[in-house]
Amino acid sequence: MTESHSLAPADHREVWRLQQLALLSQVATQVTNIVDLDELLVRVAGLIYQTFQFYSVSIFTLEGEVLLLKAQAGPASTFSVDDAFAPRGRVEWVQGEGIIGWVAQQQQELVVRDVSREPRYRYSPEMPRTQAEIALPLKVEETLLGVLDVQLDYPEDFDESDLLVLRVLAAQVAMAIEDTRLYAQAYRRGDYLATISAVSWAVASILDVDELLEQVTELIRHYFDYPFVQVFTVQGGRRQIVYRAGSGLRAEVHKKTALAYALDDPHGLIPLVARTGESALVNDVTLEPAYRPSEFLPAVTKSELTIPLIYNEEVLGVLDVQSDKIGAFSQDDQATMETLAANIAVALRNANLYHSERWRRQVADSLRRISGVLITDVELTTIFENILTELKLNLPAEVLAVWLIRHKKLELRTVDAPAPLQLSADFEPNQDRWLALGLKAAEPVIRQDGHPGDPLAARLGYPDDHSAIVAPLRVQNRMLGLLTLSHSQAGRYGAEALAITTAFANQAAIAIENARLFRLAQDEAQINNALLKVAEADQSFNDLAEVLAAIVQIPLLIAEVDRCAIWLEETAGVFEPQAAAGFDPAAEQFFQSYPILARKVKAVRRLDQTHAPLVIVDAPTDYRLPRDLTTNLDLHTLLLLPLVTHGEMLGIMLVTFTSPAAMREESIRLVTGIGHQAAVTIESRYLYDQKAQQERLAHELALAHDIQAKLIPSHLPAPPGWEVAAFWRSAQEVGGDFYDFIEVMPHQLGIVIADVAGKGMPAALYMALTRSLLRAIAPGQTDPKTVLLRINELLAPDTQRGMFVSLFYAVLDTQTGLLTYANAGHNPPLLIRAEGQLEALRAPGLVLGVQLKIEPEVDQRRLAPGDGVVFYTDGVTEVFDASDAAFGEDRLKAILQESWAEGPQTIVEKIREAVNAFSATAQPTDDFTLLVIRRR
Repeated sequence: MTESHSLAPADHREVWRLQQLALLSQVATQVTNIVDLDELLVRVAGLIYQTFQFYSVSIFTLEGEVLLLKAQAGPASTFSVDDAFAPRGRVEWVQGEGIIGWVAQQQQELVVRDVSREPRYRYSPEMPRTQAEIALPLKVEETLLGVLDVQLDYPEDFDESDLLVLRVLAAQVAMAIEDTRLYAQAYRRGDYLATISAVSWAVASILDVDELLEQVTELIRHYFDYPFVQVFTVQGGRRQIVYRAGSGLRAEVHKKTALAYALDDPHGLIPLVARTGESALVNDVTLEPAYRPSEFLPAVTKSELTIPLIYNEEVLGVLDVQSDKIGAFSQDDQATMETLAANIAVALRNANLYHSERWRRQVADSLRRISGVLITDVELTTIFENILTELKLNLPAEVLAVWLIRHKKLELRTVDAPAPLQLSADFEPNQDRWLALGLKAAEPVIRQDGHPGDPLAARLGYPDDHSAIVAPLRVQNRMLGLLTLSHSQAGRYGAEALAITTAFANQAAIAIENARLFRLAQDEAQINNALLKVAEADQSFNDLAEVLAAIVQIPLLIAEVDRCAIWLEETAGVFEPQAAAGFDPAAEQFFQSYPILARKVKAVRRLDQTHAPLVIVDAPTDYRLPRDLTTNLDLHTLLLLPLVTHGEMLGIMLVTFTSPAAMREESIRLVTGIGHQAAVTIESRYLYDQKAQQERLAHELALAHDIQAKLIPSHLPAPPGWEVAAFWRSAQEVGGDFYDFIEVMPHQLGIVIADVAGKGMPAALYMALTRSLLRAIAPGQTDPKTVLLRINELLAPDTQRGMFVSLFYAVLDTQTGLLTYANAGHNPPLLIRAEGQLEALRAPGLVLGVQLKIEPEVDQRRLAPGDGVVFYTDGVTEVFDASDAAFGEDRLKAILQESWAEGPQTIVEKIREAVNAFSATAQPTDDFTLLVIRRR
């Protein structure tokens, strides 16, 4: 400022303050009235310049990372508002560079009273006389909007009030910039929203994809004035992004060249955006590594904005906008295009759905027509021709063919091609790599890079990159053949083509299967009739021999079968002849006398190992069959069937055929079915007989159990002064344990406990015999040894091998308490005194029934009041827990000592409970017999 103002005397200072206030008022008025930011900044710069008469006034705004000069006043000879101007060129100032850059970077004001002493000062040839400088940041809250810079042409000691005014002006300018920008942004956003609405409304009702995308590019070019607009769509199945529509001259070039990019191409913004689903804004393509110039057009693109078209998280396509100017796009442009792209994606999705629905309806009509052909009585060739014709209507296919497997070889059955196809005589379809790929595949295969070519396409001279599909024709994982398609152009088949080919391949497979099933229907009827006859034979006869005689007649109903025979396994490895049909009398007589030994016949051993039929074409020369069998039965072409149920071979069925040629697959299957049904019938007969036998045995065992239970005393003796308790339980229906009381003579009570070897009916009968002998011999005989010797004399001569009985016999004088006893190999009873002392009553002696000469020893004990004896069998002590530990004698003794005072009945119950709790099995494995007698 001039000396007349900045160093004004006291009488001028008041005038100067009024001028400053007037400046602030004028600036506030300008801020309120002027909407255009550039015009406002020029007016403000001029007012400051006029009021302060600085050397120069400059206003910078922050655009991105750089400061742009927006308005400047001075240097000039006058100090007029009209001297302010907006620079014509783009003047940038980098943050951190010079005084202005430092203020922007630090967001702090800087007052330099002498620039010659300031290292941050940068000399400008346009302002050579600058000697002092003030730079103030233009901020709203913490946001930097620009810099206000004033320069003086003389050194200045700035007055604080002058600085205050400049700070207020800087704040006003900052608010003006912010308000103007907000207004412009709101105005622009409203304009953009109106434009987006107009474009969205225009394309919303278009259902043709090509028309839709052409309209989109034209509307964007019209409303936004972008020179180059183009739209690509993603074809996921082919992994490509394909040019669909564009504006300008380049659109025609792209259409003619069929522009497309690989979705996985590492170069190019368009594939990148399609893969990532994220927008790309590039304001200088020379600085972007992913940018790729067009191969067909001059390199005029300077900026590029690429937006994904996303619907429900799926990238449907890409909207690409290009400009021939650097920095052509802003963040607002990106936001606008992204909003527009979202609406375009919805419209594109609707159009795709409409197209897909029309296409699906067309495909459905084709499949419906084919289904109509399938239910008519026409040949396979006609059906295949219809399938190929309909498939050609729905997919871009130039060569279509059906290949069928016959006798394990692939043959070309039907072909639709633009020219006659002549396959060389040495062509082996099974050896072709492309067809082999289809035979191994579980679903149709689209030809990719590295795949072999289609053999029919090769015959027509198609290029190496031709398109092809090979589809397996399967029914329930059974390979029937192949359906092949090919096209001379590359990349013609994607996910939709795959789905359509699958549907048509299924129809072809159904046609093949229907034809096969029709051929088999008569065979199935014959099989069912044969199986019915087997079932009727099972129901008509009660005897197994009669059933088998009827079964061997059934295979002879098949034209190719002339004889049948059955052997059944009656003992391990020995198959006895059962029934035969169709043999002459001499052969049948030989058959009836010829058992088959599995260990000597290799064919039978193989049947037992594999459980699968065995085909023998020339029996006389086959080493697996005995020569005498093949010769005497005159065997040649035959089938051996294992009669198997539940993994067990019950027998062998032999079926002979009239000739090797007569042994057709259908005949073998029919005979095999008869064999399976025969095996089931035989097993059911076995099970019926077994069940009847089991029922008879169960009835006998139940009767035996009733008899045995009646042999056990139903009432215990009660001699005066004595207590008696007992418990008996059989482990099976019939057991071998027993006890008894015999009145030897007055006041002499015989006590016996015994355990017969074995279980079941034999043990029970042996037990009954032993008890009967004992009751016949013991009365009147007080010597236990004499009784045991006599019983053994009667048992030993007639005892069957392995049968014997262990027996302890004692005679108790109920008046004196004298117990006289002898033991024949039984568990020694336990004598327990009133005071708790225990003694095992051991007496040497062999079990009864094993040998004639035995010498049991006799011993005696006197029982005082409170004394008693516990008799038991091994079913009490030889019970095992989960760890295989025995209950044992020690546990028994412990219970006796703890509970002796409680009486015999309580002792019996406690021992039972302890043994049951100890046992690891729910059902007892041995008989349980326990007898306790105590003197009061």
